[in-house]
Amino acid sequence: MFSIGLNVYEVLVGIQDDKRHNWTPMAWSSICCPKSKGGLSLKLMWSVNRARILKLGWLIHSGSDKPWIHALWAKYMHYQIQWDNAPAVSSSWLWKGIVKMGAFLKQGCCFIVSSGSNVRVWKDPWIPQLAHFTPFPLSGISLGTEDMRVAELIHPQTRGWDEGVVRQLFIPEEADLILNVHIPTSPSVDRLVCLPDSKGQFTTKSTYYLHERHNDPQNSAIPMGLWKKLWRLDLQDRLKLFIWKVAWNRFPYKSNINRFLNLGN
Repeated sequence: MFSIGLNVYEVLVGIQDDKRHNWTPMAWSSICCPKSKGGLSLKLMWSVNRARILKLGWLIHSGSDKPWIHALWAKYMHYQIQWDNAPAVSSSWLWKGIVKMGAFLKQGCCFIVSSGSNVRVWKDPWIPQLAHFTPFPLSGISLGTEDMRVAELIHPQTRGWDEGVVRQLFIPEEADLILNVHIPTSPSVDRLVCLPDSKGQFTTKSTYYLHERHNDPQNSAIPMGLWKKLWRLDLQDRLKLFIWKVAWNRFPYKSNINRFLNLGN
């Protein structure tokens, strides 16, 4: 429907060419945009599959209480979160896929610090105001203690940040952000949340659109704000699709084909 082989038009336009060409009226990246942006909300299965693998990684890293998670946690992670470590050659195909998506998962997840005992200072994401969620040390600070926990930056009696230690370890901008992070008065388990979701929960749908980050299509006869009104019209779907094609000027006229294949007059 959207990728029309040139041989279909050979009789109409008189083309004789041994090479196979395709005229694609609209790129798949635009067609798979949400309807509110002028697309048809079709899903790229590769991206859907990636989002579902990310959900498996989310369930593991967030400590979901499931038997298969406990098995993978004990066998591959050794009860310690690993975001981007290379999997062993002998690892299962499932685990290799989860590890491959670990770097993407870290981009949208952050720990809400409570006790700080389960969050590593230099490896885990735990500062929501930072773009990468993980701080950098001051120049000259040794990272010999790679497993240093956030709990070591908190006064156990006052349940507040140890400002002297924080200023000593982090650059001034990041130190200010850390000191502004709220710490609960009663320590509890540190919770991993998904920042793109308002409830902090991981959803395949939000993750799909987060990583796709579609660009708005251009050169449409309908402004972006009116697409929703088009699809809400009380018309048959085939008529709505016809209007959609008219708005994008995507009918296989010879003038349109000529823009891509240079058929001449």
